[in-house]
Amino acid sequence: MNKFRIQPTIRYLDGLYRFNNIDLETKFLALPLGKHSKCYCIEVEELEVGVLVLDRLPDGNNLVIYELFILDQFRRQGIGSSILCEVEFIARREGFLRIALCSIPLDNDISKNDLLKFYENHGYKQVRNVPNDLYKTL
Repeated sequence: MNKFRIQPTIRYLDGLYRFNNIDLETKFLALPLGKHSKCYCIEVEELEVGVLVLDRLPDGNNLVIYELFILDQFRRQGIGSSILCEVEFIARREGFLRIALCSIPLDNDISKNDLLKFYENHGYKQVRNVPNDLYKTL
């Protein structure tokens, strides 16, 4: 049984992909992606609702959530929680020991404290002496 109200999917984006949603396109194009970044479109019933960017760093220990962004009108419906579960599945499948991220909001619709609480509610812990950096050991 699915514990989330909405079941999103993620679709890998190749370098030529363009979003249909202008807000997502703007956020995506503004991201300074690295050579280890892999980008995904988050969809619900073929509707674009967010962006996920994962960095698979060469050290092999950490899968980094470089960006997880859900459009405001789709937040608080379980989409982000479902995507975090999917990221954990990917990390375990690929042999990563932990997931790391930096919890800084991309827009003004969510506060730093709310974002931090979201990740902490999913088992992420703050890196000592680095307030925005979080990790989860798998």
